[in-house]
Amino acid sequence: MRVTCFIGSLSCGGAQRSLLILAEHLSRRGHEVTLMTHANSGQPDFFPIPAGVSRAYTDPAASVDCRWFDLPAQQKRRRAFRESLVRTRPDVVLGFITISNIRILQALEGSGIPVVACERSDPRICPINWRWWFLQKKMYLKAAAVVVQSEEVLNWARNKYPEWKTVAIPNPVLPPPENKPPRPPFFRKEFNLVTLGRLAEEKRYDHLLRAYSNLGTEFPDWQLTIGGEGPERNKLENLIRELNLTGRVELPGAIREPYALLGHADLFAMTSRFEGFPNALAEAMACGVPAVSYDCPSGPRQIIRHGIDGILVKDGDIEEFGQALAALMRDTHRRELYGAKAREVVKRFRVDDVIDRWERVLREARG
Repeated sequence: MRVTCFIGSLSCGGAQRSLLILAEHLSRRGHEVTLMTHANSGQPDFFPIPAGVSRAYTDPAASVDCRWFDLPAQQKRRRAFRESLVRTRPDVVLGFITISNIRILQALEGSGIPVVACERSDPRICPINWRWWFLQKKMYLKAAAVVVQSEEVLNWARNKYPEWKTVAIPNPVLPPPENKPPRPPFFRKEFNLVTLGRLAEEKRYDHLLRAYSNLGTEFPDWQLTIGGEGPERNKLENLIRELNLTGRVELPGAIREPYALLGHADLFAMTSRFEGFPNALAEAMACGVPAVSYDCPSGPRQIIRHGIDGILVKDGDIEEFGQALAALMRDTHRRELYGAKAREVVKRFRVDDVIDRWERVLREARG
């Protein structure tokens, strides 16, 4: 098949990394894969393009800002987007993230080119304004398939929007490299509590900092590292000072190779308000790192087996989260037991099995 994958930009992010993994493995199976983004996203590619995958950009006119009520400008932008996609001669177009999906479906309406729309978060919670919600409800009817990442979102979509052709496909979990990368220089303590993600409100890192601060001085040999970059950096830096955590917490910025960080972690923490399929959580477990996570919608419950390879905590309960962290930080033996079971995540979400499911969806879309 000729598959064109579209996402707004290839900046640092879980959706971008997941799409690159998918594109790489589809290419390895002999498909002609083109990875397209907006020409003027303003952000350079954070991750390298896999060998065998073609890189393309839309015509600049396809992403010019215009008012929603400016119909001539909207139509001009839509035509430019359509022409950009058609130039790649796709058998099927795969869109990542809600707004991109809607624009692809609008642009290719009537073209005969099938579109697979992939939701990368939890549409029950992840906010979009009423105009995009209305367009999503309308345009997803025209998709050859709508792919979500968890069974709970699948059940919700089938009950609320039964007309959508919805399927659930989790992200694949890659095994960590055989040769472990060097220990990060910012790991200054013997033990490391780690999380990884965009420094954004939905990750609720303020909860993690408060839970960690409640542990007091019981764990002087532990350091908390929050890998990632985003709009909440200043707020988090101020909170670190306010909670007297300076020297106990590191914010090293964007991490290009997750396993370089996660491979040296002793415990992983996740306090998100919502997720799709949290890559960092699964990749930490693939390294044999046990996890403590809020039982938020959706994703953690799909990955963590409570009491087997990690601990799920009542969503939003900072005190309980801190207690769960402390229980594992105190107990090396329990961490080792959980970590050994956590490695099974690579088999549970095996790359070949996940790509099989994607191929099936894309072939059915092509017809």
